[in-house]
Amino acid sequence: MKKTALFFKFLLIAVLFGTVGVKAAVAGPHLIMSPSSGTYSVDGTFSVTVKVDSGTETVGGVDGVGTYDSTKLELVSTTKASPMVFDATDSGGGCSISTTAGVGKFSFSCYSIDALSDKVVNGDLVVLNFKAKATGTAVAGFTCASGSTTDSNIVKSSTATDVIVCGENVGGSYTINSSGGSSDTTATNTPTPTTTSSSTTITASELPKTGDVGATFGLIIFGLVSFASVALLKFL
Repeated sequence: MKKTALFFKFLLIAVLFGTVGVKAAVAGPHLIMSPSSGTYSVDGTFSVTVKVDSGTETVGGVDGVGTYDSTKLELVSTTKASPMVFDATDSGGGCSISTTAGVGKFSFSCYSIDALSDKVVNGDLVVLNFKAKATGTAVAGFTCASGSTTDSNIVKSSTATDVIVCGENVGGSYTINSSGGSSDTTATNTPTPTTTSSSTTITASELPKTGDVGATFGLIIFGLVSFASVALLKFL
């Protein structure tokens, strides 16, 4: 009986260590366009908010570089979100915005004014205000390449490193109907098509995964073995 009890104790310890080793997958730092889809009418206007989710990383700034279909959309203006995610830091935050009319490109830099105020962030950066020009599907997204500092970046100030995970960025795809058509501005995060070159992702990818079913199974097994061990020890 003592050998049986010892066996269950070792089994319990093994399951415990196995469970601790199973960690939920956390989405890496990425940018999001919200809404990521919608239906609008020619000559109508709509707004898209660019958001940042730094995952578990403490960061102090974000560079956003992106493109949109200028044959179907006009970028009327780009404004700092209110509140902007870095406004919550001790010294507040700021944004520098640049757009070039008619060429389908935009860029911005938002940051914490205090370089020592890096924090985990999840919130709004800037608002893109579009006017629909022509019918069809208009795609917008981020220019992003791993290791590049001239495109979209999420910056960890303490080490001056870019921690963005380009493949988890979420861009947008918007349907433009003829003037007078219905409009649907419900915010969604529906994945949109991804167009890639050898080094650059310019549109959206799948929504990032935020959990891992293996962790759940590990906890269930641990609970069952614990219960069985306690029950057995009562009879020894």
